[in-house]
Amino acid sequence: AEEMLQFIQTPKNAPGATGEYNNTNFLLLGLIIKTITGKEIHDAYHDIVMKPLALNHTFFYPHTQPNGTIPHGWSVAASGNVAEDMMVDYNYSNIAFLSMASGAGAIVSTAEDNVKFWHGLMTGQLVNVTSLNMMKDAHPIDRGIVYGFGLMKGTMNQREVYSHGGTCFGYLHENLFDVQKGIAIAILTNQDSLSNSRIGDFVRGLHKITINMPPTSVATNFSTAHISLYPNPASTSVQL
Repeated sequence: AEEMLQFIQTPKNAPGATGEYNNTNFLLLGLIIKTITGKEIHDAYHDIVMKPLALNHTFFYPHTQPNGTIPHGWSVAASGNVAEDMMVDYNYSNIAFLSMASGAGAIVSTAEDNVKFWHGLMTGQLVNVTSLNMMKDAHPIDRGIVYGFGLMKGTMNQREVYSHGGTCFGYLHENLFDVQKGIAIAILTNQDSLSNSRIGDFVRGLHKITINMPPTSVATNFSTAHISLYPNPASTSVQL
């Protein structure tokens, strides 16, 4: 993260004059957290966020790494139009990209842990009411985004929702938290040939289903050990 400082340019405008989304402030925020806590950022994230919410499948990469295999990232960056397996076709590693992103996006996680994170954040388990209200105090910035302190605010299916998607080389992520229902939805994909708006459409569809759905549960003995999903990536359909 410290090496990235040389690429930060001068501010475009005075504070409060206008808004534009970029990763710079998240990168700087990570360095501020490191300075305030006196801990390396991956340790601070673990102690402040991951441990309290029991996010056992969330890692600050590459400083901490999962025991299992991270899905290969499929990207159109090299070919221009065809998704390729960057790990196989180009011997690519996530280490450079994610260490560069640092506080702006070095998290490797699962959809389940993303849902747990959103529920914990929006129900006051991570920050106090004053801080959460400050995060939710959103204002229009660029590209039609209504943005607070790390939270995007919007309306979906006539409901107030908060969200914050993410884009990484070969990976996309979209989510939402429905304030009225207390429902969190997260979708992760390992191909960037899709778009955040396309993934957002899937989130919108799932959210519409939940509006009139009663609470559901899965038996505690349910196991994913014998479930397979293929092909990956898929163009028209998948088999479960």
